[in-house]
Amino acid sequence: MFFNCKPKVVQGSYLNGKMFLDLTKMYINSINSDSLPDVKTSWKIVVDSQFQGIYDKSVKYYVDSMLSLDFKAINKVEEMIKYHNTFKEKSFEFLSEITNINIPNSFFMDFFKNLENELNKQFSDFINKWNELSTKNCQVK
Repeated sequence: MFFNCKPKVVQGSYLNGKMFLDLTKMYINSINSDSLPDVKTSWKIVVDSQFQGIYDKSVKYYVDSMLSLDFKAINKVEEMIKYHNTFKEKSFEFLSEITNINIPNSFFMDFFKNLENELNKQFSDFINKWNELSTKNCQVK
């Protein structure tokens, strides 16, 4: 029965299960409140939700990975930069989950820049923590 079903496509993008569910909920809520569903607005909300999920997952991966490091064993800033670049690159791999969404390139680039800025801000915080720990270790010795 379901073997011949074609994937749902909205504005040139295939919907995954979560996107389809979110879109359906918005349509039902709109109909239940005696208003007409606005496809463009609903689609934008679904896409924004997908991007927010990827953003949160990417930042969480990066932060968790940096927190797993033994800062006492890291002696050089270059080592911190190496870890930062490795974890940042891996965080960007989560973006592949949204490559099938048909959005303007500028939207994707803005998202990419915002994610990169957040990861760089997190790195700055980790560098400060590492410096504080290194200073304390030097004072103890």
